[in-house]
Amino acid sequence: MKQSSRRRATLGSVVALSLTVVMAATALTASAAPPKTINIAYFAPLANTYVQGELNGIAKVLKANPNVKLTKVDTGFDATKQFNSVQDAITQKKFDGFIVLALDSVGLVPAVQEAIKAGIKVVNLDTPLGPSQSKQAPQVPGESGSVFDPWTQRGVWGGQLIVKACKGVTPCKVAWMGSVAALPSEKAYHDSAIAYLKKFANIKIVATVDGGAYTAAGGQKTSQDLLTAHPDLNVLLANGDQPASGAVLSVDAAGLTGKVKIIGGCPSVISKPLILSGKEWGTWACYPEDEGRIAAEILLAAINGTLKAPKGVSPTAERIKTGSSALITKSNIAAVEIQYAG
Repeated sequence: MKQSSRRRATLGSVVALSLTVVMAATALTASAAPPKTINIAYFAPLANTYVQGELNGIAKVLKANPNVKLTKVDTGFDATKQFNSVQDAITQKKFDGFIVLALDSVGLVPAVQEAIKAGIKVVNLDTPLGPSQSKQAPQVPGESGSVFDPWTQRGVWGGQLIVKACKGVTPCKVAWMGSVAALPSEKAYHDSAIAYLKKFANIKIVATVDGGAYTAAGGQKTSQDLLTAHPDLNVLLANGDQPASGAVLSVDAAGLTGKVKIIGGCPSVISKPLILSGKEWGTWACYPEDEGRIAAEILLAAINGTLKAPKGVSPTAERIKTGSSALITKSNIAAVEIQYAG
C-alpha cells in the first residue's frame, strides 16, 4: 500500500514537473514571438528637401522599432490630392497611424476626423491642423500630437530679422517674396511679420510677390523680376532658404551683392556657407529632423497606448530652452545644427 502511494506521489511529481516545463517553454515561445507589425503612413510633398529632413527624423525612430512599417504618400503641394490620399488610406484598413504635413490646415480636418473615427492615430507636423495658426496643442479632438513651430511665431522671427537688417537705414526698402502664398501657413507667416513691422517707421514694404515655390529655381526666377522692378532694394525676404539661395544668384547677376540683404527661413546645407560668406544675410531656425522624430515618437506612443495626453511641441522652442537662438546670422550660424539639404 505504501509502495503504491509512493508510486502515485512520484508519478504526480513527474506530471507536475512536465507541466511546468511545458508552461515555461510556452511562455518562452510567446516572449520570443516577433512583435505585431505597425503600419503608419506619412503624407507630404516628398520632393521637398525639408520633407526629406523630416523623413530622416522618422527613420531614426523606425530604426529603433523594426516592427514599424512606413508608407510614404507623395501629395505634392496639392491640398485636394492630399485630402483624397488620406481618405484612400483609411479605406485600405491597414494603417495604425498617420503623420500629416497639412497643406490646407482647415480643409484637411474632415479627412483626419474620419481617420480618428476609424481608430487611426494621427499627428500633424510642420503646419497646424485646424483653424488656429498659432495654437501649439492639437486642435482636432482625438488627435494625438501636433509638432511644428507656429508660422505666426516664425513671422515674428522674420520681422525681427528685417528690423536688424534695416538698422540705421531710412527708408529701408523691403521686398517680400512668397513661395506658395495660398497656403494658410504662409499667409499666417506674412501677416504676422507685417503686423510686427508696423511699429518701425523706417521700414517700407515696397513689393510683395509670389512664386519662390520653396525651390532655388523658383527663388531665382521670381527675384530676377523683383530686382528688375526694384533695383534700389535694401532687403529681400524669401520664404524659405531654398528660394533665398536662388535670390543670391539673382542679386549677384544684378551686381547688387552687398547692397541687398537677403533673408531666408530655415538654414540648410546650401544656405549655411552662403550665410557664412555674407551672401545671405540671415534666417530663422528650424529643425525638420527633430520634427519628424518627435512626431513619430508621439504617434508610436499613441498606438502602443502609452501616450497619457495629446502633445503639442515646438522643436525650435525646445532648442531655445538649451541655449539656441531662433535668429541666425553670420555671427552664430557656425554653431547651428543643419538638418536638411536645401
